[in-house]
Order: sequence, then C-alpha cells, then structure tokens
Amino acid sequence: MSESFNLSFSLDEIKVKQICSMFLEKFEIIKIKPMIEGLSAYMLKVTVKKPEYFHFVIRIIDQRNKRGFEHQIGNILFVKKKKLFPVPNILFKDNSGEIIPESYYCYEYIEGETLDNVIDALNFEQKKKLYSELGAIVGKMHAEVYPGSEGIGGNLFLENEEIIFEEWKYKKRKFSSTYYSLAESYKEAVKHGFKKNFKQYYPSCKKLWNKYKKYLKYEESLLGYSHLDLNGDNVIIKEEKVQAFIDLEMICFVNRHFDLARCEKKLLGNFVVIDKDERKKLIQVFRDSYEKYIPIEETYWNKRPAFFLIELMDDLEWLPDYEKRLKREKISRIKQNLIEELEELISTYS
Repeated sequence: MSESFNLSFSLDEIKVKQICSMFLEKFEIIKIKPMIEGLSAYMLKVTVKKPEYFHFVIRIIDQRNKRGFEHQIGNILFVKKKKLFPVPNILFKDNSGEIIPESYYCYEYIEGETLDNVIDALNFEQKKKLYSELGAIVGKMHAEVYPGSEGIGGNLFLENEEIIFEEWKYKKRKFSSTYYSLAESYKEAVKHGFKKNFKQYYPSCKKLWNKYKKYLKYEESLLGYSHLDLNGDNVIIKEEKVQAFIDLEMICFVNRHFDLARCEKKLLGNFVVIDKDERKKLIQVFRDSYEKYIPIEETYWNKRPAFFLIELMDDLEWLPDYEKRLKREKISRIKQNLIEELEELISTYS
C-alpha cells in the first residue's frame, strides 16, 4: 500500500482566504474542516457566507502523482461535457504554486450521504430504483469512447485548457494491458493480504487464480470509460437518487468487463451490506439497466471469477487501513462478508 499524503506546509485561514478571493467577491469564512487525508489528496471543506451560506471543497493533489491534477480536472470536464454522470462543479483550479506549493482545485460541496451510509434505511423497492439508476449510469459510461481510446487504453488529461487522450505504452502489445495490470494487482494483494487475515484460504485462492487467469486477454473492442473505484463511499445519494460520483483519481479507458465486475462487487458487496437474497435480485436490476446502453458479452462470465478474486485480494490488502479509519462494527461486518464472499467464490468456481 502507498503511504498517506501529508501536507508539507501549513494551510491556515490566511491561505484559505486567498484561495476564496480567487473566485468569490464578498465572503466571510465561517468554518474550515479537514475532510480526508488520503493516499493522493488532502481535502478541506470550507463554509462561507456570501451573503447566503455556501460550502465548497479544496482538494490538494499530491505532487508525487506528477499528472494527477491534469488527469482529475480533464476527466471532470469531460464527464460534464458528455453528461455521463453527475459530478461537482469546479469553481477554481490552480497549479501555479503561488498561494500554496501543491496543485489544487475547488469544487462545490455536494449535499447528501454516501451509498454505504443510506442503503440500510431503504426498503427493497427503493433499492431497486437506486440500483436501476446506478446500472444505467455505469452502462452509459462504459459505452463512451474518445478519439484514440479504441486502442490499448489510456487516460484523459487537461493540457493548455484542452482535453487530450494519452495512450498507455507497453513494451509488448501482444500482452494485454488488462492482464499485466491485474496480474500485478493480484501478486501485490496476495503478498500483503494474507499476512494477518484468512491465511487458510490462500491455497484455494491460488488454484482459482491459476484456473481463470487465462481468460484475462486483451480485447480491443471491450475498452470503455471506467471509474475503477466506484464503491459505496464514492456515490453520493440524496432523496434516494444519485447526486454525484466522486474520486475520479483512477478513471480511464480500460477493459470495461473489469470495471463491471468491480462495480457489481463494490456496489453490492462487503462495503454496501445487503441481504444475500436481495443482492442477487439487485445485481440483475443493475445489469438490466446497464444493458440498455451496452451489452454484457458472453466472455464476461469466464473472466468474472478472476476479477472477483482480484477484488477480494485487494480488500484483504486494505483491511489494515480500513481498521484504522472505520468503526469497529463496520469492520466486523466487512470481515464477515469477506469470509462469505471468499467461501462462495471458492465453492462456486473451483
């Protein structure tokens, strides 16, 4: 796992006022509240009065991620232009280093709760409507292309105020970008994931990986615009409707089958705790809406076990980090669901 991004400078009220003055004429700072100190960004929620109350977020990008600023801004602007899914409005962006040494951007604070915090309070019919909406959004996103993105896959960036596509470079194109990245993800997750948790499942997981990794082949026709981090924490809900997808750090053009499997697991898996019988029905609701925009090819079902296994290994790798940040009750639910998902995966596909 990467180390958390810590600010190397003091972000005091004077600097926040300077930032506010770049896009607000008259304002009074009411409150400055740290939100997240994450792996690649630091976020502050700022409340001002102008004369009405207004909330916005300052997101500071870790400079170790050299092009993270251009990547995030470029993708937010692309998503808004194409109306793919709701994202916050950017109020101001700056990578000049004049006010603070790191690149940052300010965006409107979206009112609402994360999906994982509201799902338990919804009845089944409300959940069906919500997952139908989520499936449609993901399907529309996966159907999107950009000039040049039909090749090996890659990222969007903002350069000189224009959105550009940059293809990934691989020494041996005959190997898929999907297989390379996922094989590495699996190795790293296994190396860290089984250190403290569920060691008894490792032999079965290894057999499962060796059985299904052959299906992770490069398929040019399956490249799609993929969020790659769409979990219960990154979907904002208000009044039973999707208000925004957030955290576009990983979004790119990649094998959409991987992102589909990831969405199935992360939106209906161990973070978003749902009754097992309900889960099966909601997954079908999600898929039905998804296929209104793009079909789920038959090859998906062969790859799905390997994708699910990689995500489970990833959860195991991150479990120590979750234990630091989440409440004990939620951690115990996640662990129990991880065990159930591991056992179900092994028994179904071994």
